[in-house]
Amino acid sequence: MTDSKAHQACSRSHRPAMPGSGRPPAGETIVATVTGFHDTVIATVSRTLEFTGETADTRAPVAVVTVDGDVDRDTAPLVEQALFLAIEGCPSTWLDMHDVNFFGAAGVHMLVAAHRHATALGHTLRLRGVHGVTEQVLTIAGLDHMIPAVR
Repeated sequence: MTDSKAHQACSRSHRPAMPGSGRPPAGETIVATVTGFHDTVIATVSRTLEFTGETADTRAPVAVVTVDGDVDRDTAPLVEQALFLAIEGCPSTWLDMHDVNFFGAAGVHMLVAAHRHATALGHTLRLRGVHGVTEQVLTIAGLDHMIPAVR
């Protein structure tokens, strides 16, 4: 797919066809929060488009899913859903993990599923901001070689 076609596809997929479709217009952000007991925030997941210059056509956006908090059995399904929607909507998707505090086995499973989904569609999934224990978990699981990182 050429960069201009990718941009059109990504932009088109983020225009809501119907209310409640879960797709933001280009440049807008969708945010969801998982809370625990006493409304303690466990994680916030957001999805937006960024113009990163990743492709030759700097107008081609990248879907970015950002996680702030823990990726565990309670939050991984939300992250997975956000990633799958982003992957289906854009040829290139990044998972921003700068603010991930905890990354468990459910997160590993979620990333494998998202990577397989992206590969099946001929799209790319990349990780950004991997650090600390999350980086160690991804290395042990071998995902550091499977899913490329960007800065």
